[in-house]
Amino acid sequence: MKFWAIALLVIACMTIPLGSFPLSKASPNDQAEIRSFVQAYFEAKYECFRRGDISPLKPFFLDSQSQGARRELELTQVLLDWRVPRNLFYDDHSVVVNYDSIRLDTNAVTITLNAVVSYRLRNHRVISREANNHTLVLDRHQGKWYVTSDWYEEPIGGMIDAGHSISTIRAWAFRQGDPLTENYREGDHEVCTSVNGPSSLAITYDRIKAVQYADAYWNQYNPAYIDFSLLGGDCTNYVSQCLRAGNVPDDVSGHQGSQWWYNLNTHQYTPSWTSVSALYNYLMFNTLGGPKGTIATDPMLIARGDLVQTDFQQDGTWDHSAIVTEVWYEDTAYIYVNAHTTNRYRYYIGNYPGAKRLIRISIR
Repeated sequence: MKFWAIALLVIACMTIPLGSFPLSKASPNDQAEIRSFVQAYFEAKYECFRRGDISPLKPFFLDSQSQGARRELELTQVLLDWRVPRNLFYDDHSVVVNYDSIRLDTNAVTITLNAVVSYRLRNHRVISREANNHTLVLDRHQGKWYVTSDWYEEPIGGMIDAGHSISTIRAWAFRQGDPLTENYREGDHEVCTSVNGPSSLAITYDRIKAVQYADAYWNQYNPAYIDFSLLGGDCTNYVSQCLRAGNVPDDVSGHQGSQWWYNLNTHQYTPSWTSVSALYNYLMFNTLGGPKGTIATDPMLIARGDLVQTDFQQDGTWDHSAIVTEVWYEDTAYIYVNAHTTNRYRYYIGNYPGAKRLIRISIR
């Protein structure tokens, strides 16, 4: 009995990482120092978008040529290259860091967190928010903390991780200028032709409820549904939930390719509920029950509760779905969306690189 007790004690000790412990066991000075550094780092990240250059971010990396530093600096530079010519500067911003877990080793810290930035674009009225889940690794060098790596979901970051060169990434990000929507031949799809602006829309589903749901769950996930954020992305699942919240009925008619539904008891669902392209095809060609979509060639026809889809690389593969939650009508329509993966609130669609298609929603 004594032998087995000793053996179990040895095995247990072997499973405990030496020198690793929760931040709560660190000294108060270390805790305050780390939290202060992390806050300053995220403030600097978003200061780049106010100033239009990456200089505020560089001091947070000890070696700007390291893999982690290059990923973050190159990603930020590409985003700036897209935004600066379009005058998409932050006018002001604030950052709230919500910590999930922090583990402190002798000279390193691994942190998982959710960072929420609130900002207003220059010459825009709408306050936007973005939230990203980050895994942040810090190292201490000569008594000072530096960022070793900052991993989070971002299409451009994914291309960097896959080994694509910055010139290749810029090529797809800026290909064909800044198209708003696809071009369709008359007769290919039902095209909006009204010129009377948003007041002419036949609002046949509860857009207010759809937007209220979008606002309630923009940075959290309804536990009644599967969370697809780590299963290819949750954007279309989130959009489908918003449509359902707006009293759009599930469509169980016909074969599965022409259906749109999610069973909350069995967690079975149609491809059109979760896939960008499948939802689009369903909306365009649905002739029975459920939601119906039509392409809007004029942004002035878009209202809250409609959808925006984006082809980031402009390669014909549509990557992202979002729901319109705010529209500012002036000489044109300034359209803002909520989205998952990345979580965004009142996000101006001009910030998205690539082609966009604007989809008006009605009910069959």
